Amino acid sequence: MMISSVFKSLALGSVLFASHASAAILNWDINFLQVLTDFDNGSTNEITLKYEIGTGADSYQVDLFKKGCDGAITGTTVQVTSSTTTKDANHDSLEILVDIDKQTIADSNIWDLMSSKLQLCARVQLKAADMIIYEDSRDIVVDFEMMVEFDGAAMANFNQALLSGGSSTATVENYVEACTCDDSTSFTCNTNTISSSSTLNVCIKSLSADMNIDYIQSLILTQGSKELKIYDGGNIQNAAITSGTAVPDKNGVHVASLIPTQFFSYDSTSTAQLS
Repeated sequence: MMISSVFKSLALGSVLFASHASAAILNWDINFLQVLTDFDNGSTNEITLKYEIGTGADSYQVDLFKKGCDGAITGTTVQVTSSTTTKDANHDSLEILVDIDKQTIADSNIWDLMSSKLQLCARVQLKAADMIIYEDSRDIVVDFEMMVEFDGAAMANFNQALLSGGSSTATVENYVEACTCDDSTSFTCNTNTISSSSTLNVCIKSLSADMNIDYIQSLILTQGSKELKIYDGGNIQNAAITSGTAVPDKNGVHVASLIPTQFFSYDSTSTAQLS
């Protein structure tokens, strides 16, 4: 009888233990899905981060830091808003909107001047009560390619062009205007043809107070195999024939250059490309 009683007690404990073990642990996934960028003139949310997160959390928290998540963002203002929607039984969709003060990005610790990249770190935490159960930290890098191209135009008959570029998810194409122009005073674009004795004037200006033109990295005139480097590596290549002047009241830069006679034809109109 004693043995039987002990067995019943053990059996009951076994049943209770099995019952507790069958309770499912809730989902605590943090799956990063996508980063989208919009740095167009007038944009309000420059970066959008998309995740799917598990439904086990009582709450979540989103924080942004400088690259590596090892310090606060300084030098600019960053505002973060987030929202979730139901995706399925185990996951919610999390969308994080990041609004950055574009006027002060260049003065911040998330801007790398040498590489023209915006670099920050996003951290998402899932919580139960006040406890952090799971977190995901990752660097977010936005690559800006600053290039102006003048394609298929007659010699010094360069049409107005816009700066275009960025990574596959970032553009700044409606910030900058570049064209041949009358002079550094008017910044009036033209499509005039020049002669070998006249000066090529190029005006490059920002169309928004959010962006200032700091310097010209490269400006090259090509015609077939012939090439004239006007700017290269951020520097004028021949100060004897080229000048560059900042024009603050136009929020731009004026470049004046004499073009060597080898780029001109005395038989017909010459064509060249400025990029």
